[in-house]
Amino acid sequence: SSHGTATTTTSMAMLRLLLASCFVVHVGATSDLSSSSSSSSSDESIKNILLPLSVTMAGASTYLMYALFAKLGGDCPYCLASAALSFTLAASTVSGFQARELMSGAKATISTLAFILPIAILGVANLDSEPIVKDISLPYRPVPVETESSELAVEVAQKLSAAHARFYGAFWCSHCADQKQFFGKDAFTKIDYVECFPNGYESKLKGPMAPACNGNVDNGYPQWVIEDGPGGKPLRLSPGEKSVSELEGILKRNNLW
Repeated sequence: SSHGTATTTTSMAMLRLLLASCFVVHVGATSDLSSSSSSSSSDESIKNILLPLSVTMAGASTYLMYALFAKLGGDCPYCLASAALSFTLAASTVSGFQARELMSGAKATISTLAFILPIAILGVANLDSEPIVKDISLPYRPVPVETESSELAVEVAQKLSAAHARFYGAFWCSHCADQKQFFGKDAFTKIDYVECFPNGYESKLKGPMAPACNGNVDNGYPQWVIEDGPGGKPLRLSPGEKSVSELEGILKRNNLW
């Protein structure tokens, strides 16, 4: 499912970025270690550990990229960025070694790769056997507004209505539910609310989303769009719930109060 792919790819990206961060402090020191005429035994140990680990990290990135695109069908810019970082770290580490030193570290590298290769193969095989997150099907259920409206909430709702503001939301979105409660029962009746999933949510179909929401929702909910913004042009707010005071400030700053 799209939700499962997003969760999995984000987790993979975080894992690689965490591993990469552990080696950033070592990359700059690698060349200094290799140029030293008399390396101590502790320096040699660090270098022998750094080489197989950095190469292994690049190998793991290769496997995860295969799993992402060939098995999960995902599109994750963060994953691509972290994979590029992994390969850069490996290349920087290898370039800091002399040929003699690379040969001495080859056994450790081969041993490490031999350890993770069976795990990688099993991981690819298991991706076919069971979906990571099963398909999600949610019937539409309207969220009741149960809070009482303050005088400010009513006034802000009236100003938003006068500016032809629309609140795009989803019934399954907890932030949208909170946004409704911020206004309260009386004030929310004055808000032009657009439900983006009036027929329920099916992860296989990625919705389906209501046509009115296509092109009006950026990357999340709630999404506010004030049609009569400054200069008569639409003002699109950043996705996320906004307090009544925040909306009041936005209206005043844009001379819509």
